[in-house]
Amino acid sequence: ARHWPPPLPPPLSDSAFPHPFIVQIDSRDPAIAAALETLAWQAGWCVAASNGDQAILREELRRQLIDASESRLSAGHWQAPTAILRAQHVSDDDGQRLVLILTPIGSQRVLASVQVQAKDEVVYGVLGEAWAVLSERIRQAPGCDR
Repeated sequence: ARHWPPPLPPPLSDSAFPHPFIVQIDSRDPAIAAALETLAWQAGWCVAASNGDQAILREELRRQLIDASESRLSAGHWQAPTAILRAQHVSDDDGQRLVLILTPIGSQRVLASVQVQAKDEVVYGVLGEAWAVLSERIRQAPGCDR
């Protein structure tokens, strides 16, 4: 008998991650980037500050998503990211597809990747599903020292 969803791979060990583990979110969609940054903060990750015009828009979206009165970007001071979480989103007649890929900076190695596809679902539905799988896989990632 097939089990759905398929069983998740075991979580990566702490030693698989760069130390410190500071993640930069990379997405062309500022709403997805803001949502991922929020999820990463809630998971205790250290998130590298965004720069450029998108940072202002992300900050506004973040305020709408959570009470952003306390900035937790890189423990309150900028630090260079050591890993990138790329989000690739496609929305078309076939529905929503979202791919999340986490890689250490300067390495071709993929720490974790997740692909979720859903028909007739909003982007936050596939984002939530992809995040659930990704966060289980990397739940032993080092947190942000704050």
